[in-house]
Amino acid sequence: MQLSNQDLSQIDEDELLNLPEEELRYLSIKLLNDLKEARERLSQNSRNSSRPPSSEAPWDKAATDNTNDQEQTEIDKSAETEDTVTPPSPSKKDQQQSADPNNEHQEPRKPGKQPGAQGFGRTQKLAITHYQDHYPEICACCHQTLEPRHAIAYAAYETINVEWGDVEHPGILVTHTKHTLYEVVCANGHITRKEVSRSSHAQLPGISRTEWRLVGPGLAAMIVCLAYRMRLSRERIQEFYMTG
Repeated sequence: MQLSNQDLSQIDEDELLNLPEEELRYLSIKLLNDLKEARERLSQNSRNSSRPPSSEAPWDKAATDNTNDQEQTEIDKSAETEDTVTPPSPSKKDQQQSADPNNEHQEPRKPGKQPGAQGFGRTQKLAITHYQDHYPEICACCHQTLEPRHAIAYAAYETINVEWGDVEHPGILVTHTKHTLYEVVCANGHITRKEVSRSSHAQLPGISRTEWRLVGPGLAAMIVCLAYRMRLSRERIQEFYMTG
């Protein structure tokens, strides 16, 4: 998708009518590409993509007549069996729970971390060694160049990486980089955000990152080497980094 949800939420009929012809053409191309991609996703199913059959709607599932007849026969047999078999008696635990009056006022357990439960987080705080700012360069609506001096930071994340040293600094260097994402307001009022999770490299325009990387490429390559080349277990890799 070339336009994010944040971009689409700002585009309305009045803004389209006020755009110049050339800028409107750039925006139309982006909308056309996004529409084609959305149509391709809607047409995907278990027969022409890697989606499982369980993801399809009931009316889209393809089933043969023989399979339907067999399933119907099994359902009829199971129904007859349920009619003849007496229901099992409730267990002693179920009887105690039903007899306990406190269970009537007890709320069901919510998913996720419960109030008062012990939390887990980073025990080691690393000092930030580098700062990297990410600015949007072109307006997502009118395709005009944006000025970074009007940028406003809206999000940030950190990346841990290892870099190979040189003659002056031998060994392996651990870097901790803070990435700051900025948004810029165009002259037409459209706000364009720099989203690193949707960025792509100039040499690989068809490949884009789908998530924020908390681990840098050097550290990721080193972990893969230890796991698959050196055959170290996860515990041994953790021990290597903790004692190294």
